[in-house]
Amino acid sequence: DPVPIDADAAARLGKFLPMFELVTVRDNLSQRVLQPFTDRSVRTIPDPALFLGSLRASKRAAHTPPAPEAPLRVGLNLALHGPYSEALLRRNLPTFIEAFRTYQRESGCEYVYFQHSEAEWKIADLLSQGGVTLRKVGGGPDELILQYRGLSFHVCQMLHSSILAMSTDCPTVGIAYDLKSHGFFEMMGLPENCLSAEGVAAQAILNVMRRVGSGRDHLRQHIGARRGE
Repeated sequence: DPVPIDADAAARLGKFLPMFELVTVRDNLSQRVLQPFTDRSVRTIPDPALFLGSLRASKRAAHTPPAPEAPLRVGLNLALHGPYSEALLRRNLPTFIEAFRTYQRESGCEYVYFQHSEAEWKIADLLSQGGVTLRKVGGGPDELILQYRGLSFHVCQMLHSSILAMSTDCPTVGIAYDLKSHGFFEMMGLPENCLSAEGVAAQAILNVMRRVGSGRDHLRQHIGARRGE
């Protein structure tokens, strides 16, 4: 939908943006919002973290995706870093547990919980208490990238979790709590793989997980090609 810009903000943007030789944004919506306020081209570019996986290509052999006949290895990451994401998690946790338990029961997958920030250990414990069998991984970008490279696919809420996963061509399902994730999946040509966390249903999560899990080889090729672009 159109983003309303009031007269005061429009005047400030009109003075501010022309000061720069180059203006870049990370999603198409932001480009459409800002372009009217400068004669220079506002460029849409991805987050640089999208290329960390290829920069660490020399470590590729350390973790490779499971073979087609091997059990699925599925990544998980949920958001807990502010009042809004916490409130969403409180409402959605039973939904997540239902979806993840059902998929684990029908696929026999191994879950790997990716801890990007210290507080997230609590989410992994709550999922475990709800009957979701998982192991936890953490560390800096290099360690996380190695772990993402070893997944069949990934299910996440945090934007940088999806970016780092797709930096290794890992097929990814987003459960977005803000517009940034929707913008990233749109940029990657995969808007159908990003659900809104508001009112999300377990069946909707399951449907996307099943589709991504069964089409993961094609999705890897798509993500690699899009990152190349």
